[in-house]
Amino acid sequence: MRPLQRRNSLIRTVEGQVGVENRFRVNNAGGNMSKDNLVFVGIKGTAIALDRETGQIVWETHLESSGFVHLVLDGENLYATTQGEVFCLNATTGNPRWHNRLKGYGLGLASLVTPKGTNDAGALLMAEEVIRAEQAASASASTTVPAAT
Repeated sequence: MRPLQRRNSLIRTVEGQVGVENRFRVNNAGGNMSKDNLVFVGIKGTAIALDRETGQIVWETHLESSGFVHLVLDGENLYATTQGEVFCLNATTGNPRWHNRLKGYGLGLASLVTPKGTNDAGALLMAEEVIRAEQAASASASTTVPAAT
């Protein structure tokens, strides 16, 4: 998808296709790249995908605010929260799938948890805790002194 240009209440793609304005602006400079080759950054109301090898911007989606953006990757979806709103983006292209204003909940920071949205760092920390617990149990068992007979 080519960058979108705003005109009145409609969005026009470079190819001239017209759609209803959804207040998103997606710039997709790198075509479709596998999400496994991307690094995702949330900053100043924008979700950005970088090429893992070069650091170049592959796509960026400007959300409705200029605040902090929290991101969670869950399968093919990249969820973003900013200013109390939740966005679901296609992780490969940055195109919006849906948006919920969470009307009535305020403008604060929102956290996200999804079944698949754990990252490798979280999995590594959990694995390290299991290993430490096993080592502690093993050390405890080897230092146990048998009762005198």
